[in-house]
Amino acid sequence: MASVVGGLLGQLKPFGRRGLFAASKARLGKAKLGQTVLRGASKRAYSFEVYRREAAASLWEVGAVYGYARQVTAEEPSATGRDAAGAGFAIGYVGRTGNMASQDAEHERLGHFVGHAFDALLILRVEEEAIRRDLEQDLIALYDPALNELLRGYQGAEAS
Repeated sequence: MASVVGGLLGQLKPFGRRGLFAASKARLGKAKLGQTVLRGASKRAYSFEVYRREAAASLWEVGAVYGYARQVTAEEPSATGRDAAGAGFAIGYVGRTGNMASQDAEHERLGHFVGHAFDALLILRVEEEAIRRDLEQDLIALYDPALNELLRGYQGAEAS
């Protein structure tokens, strides 16, 4: 029986030679815009991956400190994070999660970011919850994102 199932599964290659998840990895690669460095109130620097806002649904089981942001020109005074090309980000929300896709779906379901024109998602992958909590607090202390204040009572898809 195992050889029959293995043989059938071996014949199923809907996404080519690279395997079942190759298509979603390819889409995620196209959604990644680069890297940026944010500093916290502690003056520590953190290197974030920058994705298009829509990429969050592809980030299953990614434990992270994350930020929703809007890309701005380097001349705008609200620019905080800077990427390698000099573009900046106005950070509207900073959070932490053990599952980015699930957390984003919860934000979407509740309409937290409707009308805020966030086009970038900043991700710092961190597995340890205690470290995520410290990093989140460090970033919020410096940037004081407006939506963090508005959503203060919100507990998220997972207990924080």
